[in-house]
Amino acid sequence: MNKIYEQYNQWKERRKSWFWKLFLSGVNGIIATFITIFSIIEKIEIPTFKIGVIIVLGIYCFTVMVSIGVWAFYSFKMKQIRDKLD
Repeated sequence: MNKIYEQYNQWKERRKSWFWKLFLSGVNGIIATFITIFSIIEKIEIPTFKIGVIIVLGIYCFTVMVSIGVWAFYSFKMKQIRDKLD
């Protein structure tokens, strides 16, 4: 029984650490990209720059989505362990 509780707590800690690392890096990237867009985009008329900004913004949005997926995966694993207790 103690082993199952230990597994549950390990998955819980992993979920917290990975979610916040990925989520905050994605959100910080999105904020930084928007600051870049609003401070520089008016001065630069290079279409490839605008495409690059869109790609970078997409990568950061993908990072946020992956963090939500990590949260869901770890929650699923924790639910499986809780079901063993019943």
